[in-house]
Amino acid sequence: MVVLYTAITLSSRHVLGYSQRFSVQSFTTKFRSFSALIRPQWRAASNTAQNSPSLISTQLFSTYIRVDPNTMSGLEPNATAVSPDLLPFTEDKYDGVIVSSKSLPDTDENFERMLDHSLEEWRKTNRRGVWIKVPLEKSSFIPIAVRKGFTFHHAEKQYVMLTHWLAEGESRLPPNASHQVGVGCIVLHEGKMLLVQEKSGPLKGTGVWKMPTGLVDVGEDISTGAEREVFEETGVRTRFKKLLAFRQAHGVLFGKSDLFLVCVLEPLSSDISPQEAEIHACEWKEPETLLDSDFFQKSPLYSFLNHKIRREVLSAQGKATPPPSLVKTKLPLGFRPGEASLYFFDSDDESSISK
Repeated sequence: MVVLYTAITLSSRHVLGYSQRFSVQSFTTKFRSFSALIRPQWRAASNTAQNSPSLISTQLFSTYIRVDPNTMSGLEPNATAVSPDLLPFTEDKYDGVIVSSKSLPDTDENFERMLDHSLEEWRKTNRRGVWIKVPLEKSSFIPIAVRKGFTFHHAEKQYVMLTHWLAEGESRLPPNASHQVGVGCIVLHEGKMLLVQEKSGPLKGTGVWKMPTGLVDVGEDISTGAEREVFEETGVRTRFKKLLAFRQAHGVLFGKSDLFLVCVLEPLSSDISPQEAEIHACEWKEPETLLDSDFFQKSPLYSFLNHKIRREVLSAQGKATPPPSLVKTKLPLGFRPGEASLYFFDSDDESSISK
C-alpha cells in the first residue's frame, strides 16, 4: 500500500534526529490517526481482512515518491557569534553548521577573513557539512566562498544556498529538490467538461483542447493549487474533491523530474473569464473533446489516463461506478507544530479519524 503524503517524507537519519527530542510513546500517540489509515493493510497481511485500496504501478504510472527533505531553504537560525573572528552559526543535528545570512559581515574582506578562520575552526572540531545562505545584496561573497571549496546547492530569487562538505568521503548533505509538481484539473458541470486552449506553451496554435493545468507553488497544498490554477486560467471557482491519478516523468525542466497529479474538482460557479496572458480559449465542452482527441490518442500514457477520466465522466452521469481515487484530510503532525495534508483511499475504516 502507498499513501501519498504531501508533507516531507523523513529519511531514516531525519527520524533519528527527531528521536533526540521526542519519546517513542509521544511519537506513536501523535500518529494514531495516521495508523488508522494503514490498519486495514496490517489486518490484511494477517489474513483477517480484505486488502484495502492501494496504488499500483505500471510502466505509465509511478506510485511512490521519496523526497529527501531540504530543510535549509527557508531556515534562518538564531546564530551565535562564538568569536569575533568566526561567522555566526548554529549547529545542526548532523554535526554540521548553518551560517545565518542575517549575520554575514558587510564587506568582502571581512567575509573572506572570517570564512577562513571559521573553516579552520570547523575542521578542528570535526564539523561535517557547512551551509551558507547568501542573500542577493551580498552576492559578491559567492565567488569568495567558491574559491574556498563551496558549491551551489540551489538558488531562489533572493538568495543562493552554498554548501561545503568538510568530512572525509563523499558528501552526505541532502540534494536539492528533485521534482516539480504540477496539476491537471477535471471539472464537470451539467455533462460538460471545462477545457482550455493555450495562448503560450507547448500546445500554442495547435487547436488542441486540454484540461486546465499548472504548477503547485511552494508551501501550497495540491488541492489548493488545483483550485487556484482553475480559477486563474478560467475564472471558475471550484472545490477539490479527489485525486484520480498521477504521472511521474524524468528529465523534464532543467533535468528535474516531474509529478503531474490529475485532480477532480467540483465547480462552485460556471461563468468563464479566461486568463488573457496564457489562455486562447476556454469553454464548457463535451468530454469527448478531450477523451477522443487525436493528439492525446497518439500517446499510450495519455490514452490510458483518458480511460480513467472517462470512467469519472460516466460516474458523474450515473452510468458507472466511481473509479478508485484518493481523498484528502489534514491532520496535526504531532511531533512539531503544524498540519499536513494526507491523501488516501476512502473507506469505512477511516470513520474514526478527525478531519
